[in-house]
Amino acid sequence: MDYENDQLYSVGADRALKVWNIREQSYMETHYGHVGDCTQVAPYSRDRVVSIGMDQRAIFYKIFEES
Repeated sequence: MDYENDQLYSVGADRALKVWNIREQSYMETHYGHVGDCTQVAPYSRDRVVSIGMDQRAIFYKIFEES
Protein backbone atom coordinates (compact mmCIF):
# COMPACT_ATOMS: atom_id res chain seq x y z
CA MET A 1 0.00 0.00 0.00
CA ASP A 2 1.32 3.42 -0.89
CA TYR A 3 -0.09 5.98 1.55
CA GLU A 4 1.61 8.87 -0.18
CA ASN A 5 -0.45 8.63 -3.37
CA ASP A 6 -3.48 6.68 -2.05
CA GLN A 7 -2.90 3.64 -4.28
CA LEU A 8 -3.24 -0.05 -3.43
CA TYR A 9 -1.74 -2.77 -5.65
CA SER A 10 -3.07 -6.32 -5.93
CA VAL A 11 -2.08 -9.43 -7.89
CA GLY A 12 -3.65 -12.84 -8.34
CA ALA A 13 -4.43 -15.84 -10.50
CA ASP A 14 -5.50 -13.57 -13.38
CA ARG A 15 -1.75 -12.89 -13.99
CA ALA A 16 -2.26 -9.13 -13.67
CA LEU A 17 -1.32 -6.26 -11.39
CA LYS A 18 -4.32 -4.11 -10.49
CA VAL A 19 -4.17 -0.56 -9.20
CA TRP A 20 -6.86 0.71 -6.84
CA ASN A 21 -7.53 4.19 -5.46
CA ILE A 22 -8.02 4.00 -1.70
CA ARG A 23 -9.41 7.48 -1.23
CA GLU A 24 -12.09 7.11 -3.92
CA GLN A 25 -12.54 3.37 -3.25
CA SER A 26 -12.32 2.62 -6.94
CA TYR A 27 -10.45 0.53 -9.50
CA MET A 28 -7.96 2.48 -11.63
CA GLU A 29 -6.11 0.23 -14.10
CA THR A 30 -4.68 -3.22 -14.88
CA HIS A 31 -1.14 -4.08 -16.01
CA TYR A 32 -0.30 -7.42 -17.64
CA GLY A 33 2.98 -9.24 -18.12
CA HIS A 34 3.05 -12.56 -16.28
CA VAL A 35 2.32 -15.90 -17.94
CA GLY A 36 1.61 -17.59 -14.59
CA ASP A 37 -0.25 -16.66 -11.42
CA CYS A 38 1.10 -13.60 -9.60
CA THR A 39 1.94 -14.32 -5.98
CA GLN A 40 3.58 -11.18 -4.56
CA VAL A 41 3.64 -7.44 -5.11
CA ALA A 42 5.64 -4.65 -3.50
CA PRO A 43 6.17 -0.94 -4.11
CA TYR A 44 9.72 -0.34 -5.35
CA SER A 45 9.75 3.45 -5.52
CA ARG A 46 7.24 6.27 -5.78
CA ASP A 47 6.05 5.34 -9.29
CA ARG A 48 7.36 1.78 -9.67
CA VAL A 49 5.96 -1.54 -8.46
CA VAL A 50 7.46 -5.03 -8.70
CA SER A 51 5.46 -8.26 -8.92
CA ILE A 52 6.62 -11.87 -8.62
CA GLY A 53 4.81 -14.77 -10.26
CA MET A 54 4.71 -18.55 -10.54
CA ASP A 55 6.38 -18.04 -13.93
CA GLN A 56 9.58 -17.28 -11.93
CA ARG A 57 9.75 -13.72 -13.21
CA ALA A 58 9.95 -10.39 -11.43
CA ILE A 59 8.29 -7.62 -13.43
CA PHE A 60 8.79 -3.92 -12.74
CA TYR A 61 5.86 -1.68 -13.65
CA LYS A 62 5.91 2.08 -13.98
CA ILE A 63 2.71 3.50 -12.57
CA PHE A 64 1.83 7.01 -13.70
CA GLU A 65 -0.14 9.37 -11.50
CA GLU A 66 -3.21 10.86 -13.06
CA SER A 67 -2.89 14.58 -13.58
